[in-house]
Amino acid sequence: MSMERLRRVGLWLALLSVWFHGTTDGTRAEARPGVIVIAHRGDHTRAHENSLAAIESAISVGADFVEIDVRRTQDGKHVLLHDSTVNRTTDGTGSLANLTAEEVAVLNLTNRARPDLPPARIPSLVGALKTMRGRVGLYLDFKDGDRRVVAQELREHRMLERTVVYDRYENLAEWRSIEPSLRTIATPKAEVQELAGWQALKKSRLIDLLDGPITDYTRLRVSEAKRAGFIVWPDVEGPWENPGLWSAAVELGVDGLMTDKPGELIAFLRQLGLHK
Repeated sequence: MSMERLRRVGLWLALLSVWFHGTTDGTRAEARPGVIVIAHRGDHTRAHENSLAAIESAISVGADFVEIDVRRTQDGKHVLLHDSTVNRTTDGTGSLANLTAEEVAVLNLTNRARPDLPPARIPSLVGALKTMRGRVGLYLDFKDGDRRVVAQELREHRMLERTVVYDRYENLAEWRSIEPSLRTIATPKAEVQELAGWQALKKSRLIDLLDGPITDYTRLRVSEAKRAGFIVWPDVEGPWENPGLWSAAVELGVDGLMTDKPGELIAFLRQLGLHK
């Protein structure tokens, strides 16, 4: 059995146990006011990932936040791209860091598994901010670039209050120094489980929200993290997503979910009264 298949089996065993038998600490989920839906790389099952069309589609289905990946070109412009190279998602080749913004602008986004998708180009961060401003929250996965420049672009487009930034833990202090009002999200270390550990992490004042695979969380872990003042937005994205998985995730008491299927997840949550 492949490692990927083993991972999926483990995910299902952990979450189905919660779904059918209650939470892992023996409690049941209380009534919840709502669950935030974060569209992973936009609504990329209906459009090219990290494209303006994917952002627009996520907005149209009612996503609360859109997650995008940000990197810097050779000449210092920030664009939306997950990988360090353009090979997988465009008709070009090479490292983004070796391409100018002008060279990137003429590349066509491609999806070999979905040749039917309409043509699109790699957006600039500025273009994405103009599209999102006043319409949806931004979950900015910072891959590479100049943090000060990115923060300034967020200020100029009045997106600071609607943005959550993901970065490596060692870089969070820099974000705090650059823009104290900007909320940050990070994956907690596995050993942080009990309330005391969460409280110590909260005192660092570096992290506002928590992410990470849904299989990293139990009902107790979510509850203790929230008691310490954290907001919990785990990841459920993947081809294995379905209502059973979403039910199990909601049962853990999370505040939000990162998904590859924003429209379907929102419809599911609305049936439970957990989304507007």
